[in-house]
Amino acid sequence: MTISRRLFVALVAVPVALYVVYLVLPLASSVRMSFNSFSRRTGITADLTLESYREILTDRFYLTAWLSTVEIAALSGVITTVVGALAALGIWRVGGRARAYLTVVVIAPLMVSGVARAYGWIAAAGPTGLLPKITESVGLGPVSFLFNRTAVLVGFVHVFLPFVVMVVLARLDSIKPNQMRAAQNLGAGPVRATLRVVLPHAWPAMVAGFLLVFALATGSFAIPAVLGGGRVRTVTQQIVQEQISTFDWPRAATLGVLLCVVTLVGMLASQRLAGGRRR
Repeated sequence: MTISRRLFVALVAVPVALYVVYLVLPLASSVRMSFNSFSRRTGITADLTLESYREILTDRFYLTAWLSTVEIAALSGVITTVVGALAALGIWRVGGRARAYLTVVVIAPLMVSGVARAYGWIAAAGPTGLLPKITESVGLGPVSFLFNRTAVLVGFVHVFLPFVVMVVLARLDSIKPNQMRAAQNLGAGPVRATLRVVLPHAWPAMVAGFLLVFALATGSFAIPAVLGGGRVRTVTQQIVQEQISTFDWPRAATLGVLLCVVTLVGMLASQRLAGGRRR
């Protein structure tokens, strides 16, 4: 049974149209606005200028926001990838009915909004939350980490961990049982077999998980706003401030365009390093 050419074109046209309307056109509009100028007296002027780019790339205030954003995104990506890979390996080794239960436990948080989970950390790790009570009961004193970089990292790992676990777990399922048996028959212990058989198979999925977390973290606004409490400066928060406080939409558009560029550069660099690691 073959699909007619008209039906094929119709099926392809719908997602392409949605892609153009919801991604290409807004991005093109942002690029165009980033070259406009703005002043409080005249508002937005539809001209062509690089002033916004020059100021963002040279002003220490914006450079600090860029450094903080990339650092938090990269660190959260590494932590989430390592923890997610270990969790996926454990679920994969367990197998059977226990795997089904553990998979449900991993996926269940995705049914709750990331914003709601971020506010849940405020209730759990706040001064009167459950975490300070537990740490105090074991003799560590009331430990609370809120409205700082640690809180943002914990929020990112918590929200994005299920994505990494499922990506790595799907990759581990491609390992054939006879490969592990062959490694054991050749004298490889559990650790050596994991490093020589499992890790090379899981590495592409781990890179994909890192890139996913890095992209989501650089573009996240709600988690740094909620758990950072305005003390952790990121580019996304600065974009919102430029729009609603200074009304400098060209500068906000410039930040958005540069954020896309930084994310793409980071992802391409990670893929290149991953390619070298596989070779």
